[in-house]
Parts: sequence; C-alpha cells; structure tokens
Amino acid sequence: REEILDRVDHRHLNELLVTPTAEVMLAWFWGLLKPRVPLLAALHLQETPRYRATYRGGDEVTVRLVESD
Repeated sequence: REEILDRVDHRHLNELLVTPTAEVMLAWFWGLLKPRVPLLAALHLQETPRYRATYRGGDEVTVRLVESD
C-alpha cells in the first residue's frame, strides 16, 4: 500500500505520468507491486462510481462500465 500511496498522495498525477488514465496508472502500479508481491493476480481501480478498470499484467486492461441501480 505504501509503495503506491507515498508516490501519489497529494501529488498532481500529470507530473508523474504523461497520461494519467486509470489504464496507465494500473500498469504503473503493477510494475511497482509485482516484484514485491509475486502472487499478484489483478489490480482494480474504480475511477468513478460507474467506471472500473482491471489489470492482470501484459498488454491488456479490462474496462467496465458498472450498470446503475
């Protein structure tokens, strides 16, 4: 947790990443965490109540719009 929070908390994401989209952030977080957590299988980032992205390593990020209730 601290590995990511220490880097992004109270920071402008545009200063850290050229394009700080959920997809790009997940790939970056994966690179930080995977060496320390070898069994890491997936990361999820919910950007808004309806928008969720999932990254499982590799080149593909799954993006899903959550159906409203």
